[in-house]
Amino acid sequence: MITLNWAGYEIIDEDGIKKLPQFAGVYKLSTYFPTTKKYKPFYVGQTDNIYNRTVQHAGYSEKNSCIKENFRKYAIYINYAEVKLQSEREGIEVALY
Repeated sequence: MITLNWAGYEIIDEDGIKKLPQFAGVYKLSTYFPTTKKYKPFYVGQTDNIYNRTVQHAGYSEKNSCIKENFRKYAIYINYAEVKLQSEREGIEVALY
């Protein structure tokens, strides 16, 4: 059994991106609803570099229409956990769906 140590939600803006680590892991992109005080994940993924992948998602070249639309409409937050092994990241990503 793998235990994930989630970092906590960080807003993806210019300052928030600078705080992101450059290690491998799994992540959730979410919107936040102040009325319910809850985060609603809309995308989960895995990567060998949390920082680089987040920059890609937030950029103009993002191909996923759901991600693009959410970045256009809402403030987006990321929550991530370090997972070094690719095989473990792949399994966790599927489980997060």
